[in-house]
Amino acid sequence: MTTVAEKLAPRLARPLFDFAVPEEDREWESDPASFTLQQLTTLQEMDAANEAGTDGAKFLMARINRALVAINGQAVDHAYTPTDNFSPKVREYLVAAYLDISSVKPEARAAFLASKNKRMP
Repeated sequence: MTTVAEKLAPRLARPLFDFAVPEEDREWESDPASFTLQQLTTLQEMDAANEAGTDGAKFLMARINRALVAINGQAVDHAYTPTDNFSPKVREYLVAAYLDISSVKPEARAAFLASKNKRMP
């Protein structure tokens, strides 16, 4: 199912990030050996926010479900929520992976803020 945000989002080339799930942490039959994430557009994030309302945990999982583009090399069908069938350990890996590809590292943030230049117009 294509969301309104996906229909309106510009077709930008965005990197794909592949992750391998350690075998010892795949405890459920439905746990994947690998998954692929893609960074979200602003419209996709807004769509996730609308879905989640004021629930922060739902907002994070809604973003992850939109960022999840492949499981075991197969395209994700967004008509259902595949992460509902993943064990807690695999969901933890998904959260860590999503935050890694979507967040600025502390060192980079500090360097960016250090570049601040105050001036008068």
